[in-house]
Amino acid sequence: MSVPLFRFLRAAPLAWHWRRIASVTVLYLILLGGCRFAGEFRKGQKGLPVEDSSCVVWACDPEGLADGVTMAVNRAAKGYHQETQLSITVVSGRRTLRHQAKLMAGMTRAQLEGMYCRNGYPSYITRIVSHMSEKGPPSADGVYDILRTRKEGYISAHLSGAAVDIRSRGANVPVLKRVLSEHGFAVLDERSLGIACIHATWRAAPRLIVWE
Repeated sequence: MSVPLFRFLRAAPLAWHWRRIASVTVLYLILLGGCRFAGEFRKGQKGLPVEDSSCVVWACDPEGLADGVTMAVNRAAKGYHQETQLSITVVSGRRTLRHQAKLMAGMTRAQLEGMYCRNGYPSYITRIVSHMSEKGPPSADGVYDILRTRKEGYISAHLSGAAVDIRSRGANVPVLKRVLSEHGFAVLDERSLGIACIHATWRAAPRLIVWE
Protein backbone atom coordinates (compact mmCIF):
# COMPACT_ATOMS: atom_id res chain seq x y z
CA MET A 1 0.00 0.00 0.00
CA SER A 2 1.38 3.41 -0.94
CA VAL A 3 2.08 5.94 1.77
CA PRO A 4 1.43 9.66 1.14
CA LEU A 5 4.66 11.65 0.84
CA PHE A 6 3.80 14.06 3.65
CA ARG A 7 3.15 11.17 6.05
CA PHE A 8 6.50 9.60 5.11
CA LEU A 9 8.36 12.84 5.73
CA ARG A 10 6.64 13.35 9.07
CA ALA A 11 7.56 9.83 10.09
CA ALA A 12 11.21 10.09 9.06
CA PRO A 13 13.64 10.87 11.87
CA LEU A 14 14.68 14.51 12.17
CA ALA A 15 18.36 13.53 12.11
CA TRP A 16 17.91 11.96 8.67
CA HIS A 17 16.70 15.29 7.25
CA TRP A 18 19.64 17.18 8.70
CA ARG A 19 22.10 14.64 7.28
CA ARG A 20 20.59 15.17 3.82
CA ILE A 21 20.81 18.95 4.13
CA ALA A 22 24.39 18.75 5.39
CA SER A 23 25.42 16.46 2.52
CA VAL A 24 23.99 18.79 -0.11
CA THR A 25 25.60 21.83 1.54
CA VAL A 26 29.04 20.19 1.67
CA LEU A 27 28.80 19.14 -1.97
CA TYR A 28 27.86 22.69 -3.00
CA LEU A 29 30.79 24.19 -1.08
CA ILE A 30 33.22 21.70 -2.62
CA LEU A 31 32.03 22.52 -6.13
CA LEU A 32 32.07 26.26 -5.45
CA GLY A 33 35.55 26.13 -3.98
CA GLY A 34 36.80 24.07 -6.89
CA CYS A 35 35.50 26.62 -9.38
CA ARG A 36 37.16 29.46 -7.53
CA PHE A 37 40.41 27.55 -7.25
CA ALA A 38 40.50 26.72 -10.94
CA GLY A 39 39.22 30.12 -12.06
CA GLU A 40 35.65 31.33 -12.36
CA PHE A 41 33.91 30.67 -15.65
CA ARG A 42 31.22 32.51 -17.56
CA LYS A 43 29.85 32.41 -21.06
CA GLY A 44 32.04 33.91 -23.75
CA GLN A 45 32.06 33.87 -27.52
CA LYS A 46 29.62 31.37 -29.05
CA GLY A 47 28.32 30.53 -25.57
CA LEU A 48 31.57 28.79 -24.58
CA PRO A 49 32.99 29.25 -21.06
CA VAL A 50 35.69 31.89 -20.69
CA GLU A 51 38.12 31.64 -17.82
CA ASP A 52 38.65 34.72 -15.66
CA SER A 53 42.13 33.93 -14.39
CA SER A 54 43.35 35.70 -11.26
CA CYS A 55 46.50 36.46 -13.26
CA VAL A 56 44.56 38.59 -15.78
CA VAL A 57 42.66 41.84 -15.33
CA TRP A 58 40.24 42.42 -18.20
CA ALA A 59 39.87 46.18 -18.59
CA CYS A 60 37.96 45.49 -21.81
CA ASP A 61 35.25 43.03 -22.79
CA PRO A 62 36.73 39.66 -23.91
CA GLU A 63 33.56 38.91 -25.87
CA GLY A 64 34.19 38.41 -29.57
CA LEU A 65 37.79 37.27 -29.33
CA ALA A 66 38.65 34.46 -31.74
CA ASP A 67 38.29 30.92 -30.44
CA GLY A 68 41.18 30.01 -28.17
CA VAL A 69 42.57 33.53 -27.74
CA THR A 70 41.20 34.09 -24.24
CA MET A 71 42.55 30.78 -22.97
CA ALA A 72 45.92 31.47 -24.62
CA VAL A 73 46.06 34.84 -22.84
CA ASN A 74 45.30 33.11 -19.53
CA ARG A 75 48.04 30.54 -20.06
CA ALA A 76 50.57 33.23 -20.91
CA ALA A 77 49.46 35.29 -17.91
CA LYS A 78 49.97 32.35 -15.56
CA GLY A 79 53.46 31.79 -16.93
CA TYR A 80 54.22 35.49 -16.53
CA HIS A 81 52.84 35.48 -12.98
CA GLN A 82 55.00 32.50 -12.02
CA GLU A 83 58.11 34.44 -13.00
CA THR A 84 57.20 37.94 -11.81
CA GLN A 85 54.29 37.60 -9.32
CA LEU A 86 52.53 40.20 -11.47
CA SER A 87 49.22 40.06 -13.30
CA ILE A 88 48.61 41.44 -16.77
CA THR A 89 45.95 43.98 -17.74
CA VAL A 90 44.26 43.56 -21.11
CA VAL A 91 43.08 46.98 -22.30
CA SER A 92 41.83 46.17 -25.80
CA GLY A 93 40.44 43.10 -27.54
CA ARG A 94 38.15 42.72 -30.52
CA ARG A 95 37.16 45.96 -32.25
CA THR A 96 34.47 46.94 -34.68
CA LEU A 97 35.54 48.86 -37.76
CA ARG A 98 33.96 52.00 -36.31
CA HIS A 99 35.90 51.61 -33.06
CA GLN A 100 39.08 51.06 -35.07
CA ALA A 101 38.37 54.25 -37.02
CA LYS A 102 37.87 56.24 -33.81
CA LEU A 103 41.24 55.11 -32.48
CA MET A 104 43.03 55.83 -35.76
CA ALA A 105 41.47 59.30 -35.96
CA GLY A 106 43.29 60.22 -32.76
CA MET A 107 46.71 58.98 -33.89
CA THR A 108 49.62 60.97 -35.25
CA ARG A 109 51.10 60.32 -38.67
CA ALA A 110 54.09 58.60 -37.05
CA GLN A 111 51.81 56.29 -35.08
CA LEU A 112 49.70 55.43 -38.13
CA GLU A 113 52.74 54.66 -40.25
CA GLY A 114 54.47 52.75 -37.46
CA MET A 115 51.47 50.51 -36.82
CA TYR A 116 49.89 50.02 -40.22
CA CYS A 117 52.74 50.40 -42.72
CA ARG A 118 55.04 47.61 -41.60
CA ASN A 119 54.22 45.58 -44.73
CA GLY A 120 53.80 48.33 -47.28
CA TYR A 121 51.98 51.66 -47.39
CA PRO A 122 48.23 50.98 -47.76
CA SER A 123 46.04 53.45 -49.60
CA TYR A 124 43.83 54.08 -46.56
CA ILE A 125 46.84 55.45 -44.67
CA THR A 126 47.70 57.61 -47.68
CA ARG A 127 44.17 59.05 -47.62
CA ILE A 128 44.22 59.68 -43.86
CA VAL A 129 47.65 61.34 -44.02
CA SER A 130 46.55 63.46 -46.99
CA HIS A 131 43.53 64.63 -45.02
CA MET A 132 45.82 65.56 -42.13
CA SER A 133 48.07 67.61 -44.42
CA GLU A 134 45.29 69.37 -46.31
CA LYS A 135 42.45 69.75 -43.80
CA GLY A 136 43.80 68.81 -40.39
CA PRO A 137 42.97 65.76 -38.26
CA PRO A 138 40.07 63.75 -39.70
CA SER A 139 36.97 62.91 -37.70
CA ALA A 140 36.18 59.38 -36.57
CA ASP A 141 33.36 59.28 -39.13
CA GLY A 142 35.74 60.45 -41.83
CA VAL A 143 38.25 57.71 -41.04
CA TYR A 144 35.43 55.17 -40.90
CA ASP A 145 34.38 56.11 -44.44
CA ILE A 146 37.98 55.75 -45.61
CA LEU A 147 38.33 52.31 -44.02
CA ARG A 148 34.95 51.13 -45.25
CA THR A 149 35.81 52.01 -48.87
CA ARG A 150 39.46 50.93 -48.77
CA LYS A 151 41.09 48.89 -51.53
CA GLU A 152 43.21 46.70 -49.27
CA GLY A 153 41.37 44.27 -47.04
CA TYR A 154 43.54 43.76 -43.97
CA ILE A 155 43.94 46.46 -41.31
CA SER A 156 44.38 44.93 -37.86
CA ALA A 157 44.09 41.58 -36.11
CA HIS A 158 41.87 43.32 -33.55
CA LEU A 159 39.06 43.37 -36.12
CA SER A 160 38.92 39.58 -36.25
CA GLY A 161 39.41 39.18 -32.49
CA ALA A 162 42.88 37.69 -32.97
CA ALA A 163 44.79 40.30 -30.96
CA VAL A 164 44.85 41.96 -27.57
CA ASP A 165 46.66 44.99 -26.19
CA ILE A 166 48.30 44.59 -22.78
CA ARG A 167 49.16 47.54 -20.57
CA SER A 168 52.91 48.03 -20.37
CA ARG A 169 52.90 50.46 -17.45
CA GLY A 170 54.00 48.63 -14.32
CA ALA A 171 54.85 45.45 -16.22
CA ASN A 172 58.14 43.61 -16.54
CA VAL A 173 58.10 44.15 -20.29
CA PRO A 174 61.07 41.94 -21.30
CA VAL A 175 59.61 38.96 -19.44
CA LEU A 176 56.10 39.72 -20.68
CA LYS A 177 57.19 39.84 -24.32
CA ARG A 178 59.16 36.61 -24.01
CA VAL A 179 56.35 34.72 -22.29
CA LEU A 180 53.78 35.91 -24.82
CA SER A 181 56.02 34.75 -27.65
CA GLU A 182 56.50 31.37 -25.97
CA HIS A 183 52.72 30.96 -25.79
CA GLY A 184 52.11 31.55 -29.48
CA PHE A 185 51.76 35.33 -29.74
CA ALA A 186 53.44 37.67 -32.20
CA VAL A 187 54.44 40.72 -30.15
CA LEU A 188 54.74 44.41 -31.03
CA ASP A 189 56.05 46.83 -28.41
CA GLU A 190 54.05 49.99 -29.08
CA ARG A 191 55.93 52.09 -26.52
CA SER A 192 58.27 53.19 -29.31
CA LEU A 193 55.23 54.89 -30.87
CA GLY A 194 54.21 56.63 -27.65
CA ILE A 195 51.51 54.08 -26.79
CA ALA A 196 51.83 52.31 -23.43
CA CYS A 197 50.80 48.88 -24.72
CA ILE A 198 52.17 45.55 -25.84
CA HIS A 199 50.23 44.38 -28.89
CA ALA A 200 49.91 40.58 -28.96
CA THR A 201 48.48 38.70 -31.95
CA TRP A 202 47.76 35.01 -31.49
CA ARG A 203 49.38 33.25 -34.43
CA ALA A 204 46.90 30.35 -34.48
CA ALA A 205 43.86 32.59 -35.02
CA PRO A 206 42.67 33.16 -38.61
CA ARG A 207 42.96 36.64 -40.10
CA LEU A 208 39.53 37.73 -41.27
CA ILE A 209 38.71 40.74 -43.42
CA VAL A 210 36.15 43.09 -41.87
CA TRP A 211 34.47 45.64 -44.12
CA GLU A 212 31.80 47.07 -41.81
